[in-house]
Amino acid sequence: MTTNQARIFGIVAALGVAAVGRAQDATLNNTNTLAKTDGVADSTPAYHPFSISAEAGTTGIGGTARWRFSDHLGLRVGGDYFNYNGNRTYSGINYGGELRLLSEPLTLDIFPWKDRSFCLSLGAALNQNRLTGTANPAPGTSVTIGNTTYTAAEAGTLNLKIEPNLISPYVSIGGNLFYFDSGHHCALAGELGVMYGGNPDVTLTSSTGVVTAADLANETHKIQNDANYTKFWPVLKLAVNISF
Repeated sequence: MTTNQARIFGIVAALGVAAVGRAQDATLNNTNTLAKTDGVADSTPAYHPFSISAEAGTTGIGGTARWRFSDHLGLRVGGDYFNYNGNRTYSGINYGGELRLLSEPLTLDIFPWKDRSFCLSLGAALNQNRLTGTANPAPGTSVTIGNTTYTAAEAGTLNLKIEPNLISPYVSIGGNLFYFDSGHHCALAGELGVMYGGNPDVTLTSSTGVVTAADLANETHKIQNDANYTKFWPVLKLAVNISF
């Protein structure tokens, strides 16, 4: 059998299989193949190239848009946001503060299998997570800042800010967990990974000018040691994914 005859035979066979099932989506690149999507034999395409999702997880609530431009590669951009107000104690000083989660990842998605949604995502996130807080010692009390004990009046209002590196490496794995329809247009998806924010930048100031720079630096160092535990931010998400 010549090369051209083999090609013609392959095309005819593929068209015959497609005729038994449903017609493939003409917008996809896999129009001549009976696909197996996520390991289940079906007449649906191996994958849909575009998808959008609504998601929630450890990075906040938001959404993602993905373009799978080839069998094994894709691009993804997203954004998540969440805001929480609460109290946190550092070195015996209680701060009332606000935790803001705000990040926008951009990744290259690598799909090991053409007919599966599972992928490895590598990229970076615009990491605008931030913790801000203020401490106002009660009148008549005292607080230790650095190595010195100050009265409430001397300490005044303490202002704290903790921020990670703005550009943070981002790596995760994920994919569709199960489908809601036979055409595989709607699915519940999951993602597991990490965003590396590095050692966070910690800023601490006093409103009075009485607290020495050395004590503020010493106190900042103590808070820095605690904040360093957050440099690896976990990524755990569930999403409703719409593909087309």
